[in-house]
Amino acid sequence: MLSEFLSPKRIRIDAQVQSLEEAVLLCGRLLVDDGCAAAGYPEAMVKTVRQLGDAIVMAPKTALPHAAFSEGGLRPAVAAVRLAYPLDAGGVNGPVRLLLGFCGTDADSHMKVLSNLARFLSRPDAVSSLLNAPTAEALYQALCR
Repeated sequence: MLSEFLSPKRIRIDAQVQSLEEAVLLCGRLLVDDGCAAAGYPEAMVKTVRQLGDAIVMAPKTALPHAAFSEGGLRPAVAAVRLAYPLDAGGVNGPVRLLLGFCGTDADSHMKVLSNLARFLSRPDAVSSLLNAPTAEALYQALCR
């Protein structure tokens, strides 16, 4: 379940950013500020996004930015950032409006978080429930169900 990796402290809605990299940094800082990742993790996430390109857009309007666990994951965690305006990230899943950034401490925890995210995103209403959540608390509850 995603609930074991989430905290309302790591959720921002309607964030206004100028670029996908800025959005990824915000997502990473939520992980750092809550003690889930080391200070350099957000920059490592941006580096990974540059390498993977549109491959981080794994569901319609949804990106899963992350870095290797060796880049500073301190505990398995997810941070969610919903953007006020969509950003072009290329690829077939359209512009990004939602980022679900994550970190793990080893290969097993990294894959556990990723598989839980994939399971959640495979539900037909998953993305729309997050995009339409009226508050950060509602978005948190949608991710935890």
